[in-house]
Amino acid sequence: MEARKNSKVKKVIALLEKVLNRPEFNPSHIAVFTAILKEFLIQDVKDGFRITRGRIMRLAQIRSIATYHHCIKGLVKANLILYQPSFHPKLGTMVKFL
Repeated sequence: MEARKNSKVKKVIALLEKVLNRPEFNPSHIAVFTAILKEFLIQDVKDGFRITRGRIMRLAQIRSIATYHHCIKGLVKANLILYQPSFHPKLGTMVKFL
């Protein structure tokens, strides 16, 4: 169990370093990415996990849907996440770190 926890911590640190070292990302990108990381840690899954736009926007403290989509698009373009929308409000979107 401890090895899995350490592995997850190392993965989170590596992901944060990737996002923080991107000069094209603004604070909104970092906030959305951090909110996605929080969902990853809460759900305690190994691979893909589900998020909802509303929850990520609340956690990232952004109010604009356009800003949310701009940030998600940037994270996908930077090959940080795989984003597979479900278009179902209750089911949520599948996200996977790359």
